[in-house]
Amino acid sequence: MSRRDVAYFRVLATVALAQVILGAALRIVPPAVLRLRIARLRSFAQLTVGNTSPQDVVRAIEAAGRRLPALSTCLVRAFVAELLLGSPARPLRLTIGVQQTPDGRLESHAWVTDHNSILIGAPCEGFVPIVEWSTV
Repeated sequence: MSRRDVAYFRVLATVALAQVILGAALRIVPPAVLRLRIARLRSFAQLTVGNTSPQDVVRAIEAAGRRLPALSTCLVRAFVAELLLGSPARPLRLTIGVQQTPDGRLESHAWVTDHNSILIGAPCEGFVPIVEWSTV
């Protein structure tokens, strides 16, 4: 196993654990409160991914999410992306939007952008933003 494989496995394990913890926490703590609490852990969480490229972190978040379908919603993935990739020097925007389905139901979706580029949560066309948070 190469060094790169070991590093990616460490990132994959980190994002999987973060998704399990945040998925459970979102069931009992409101999202706005949870964001403020996990912001305190950002430095430590970012140490665990080291110098891994943002693209590899996003790839790991998506890969772990596919293996944790009961816990890893778009909101959970967006929280993990903001936790591991956001900073005051690199502010990200986490957005929650809604849209009405053809049968009249409301559907929600969360995504994270870096400037105007969607890092995680695409596609988001048709969703009307109702909450937008910048990295704290």
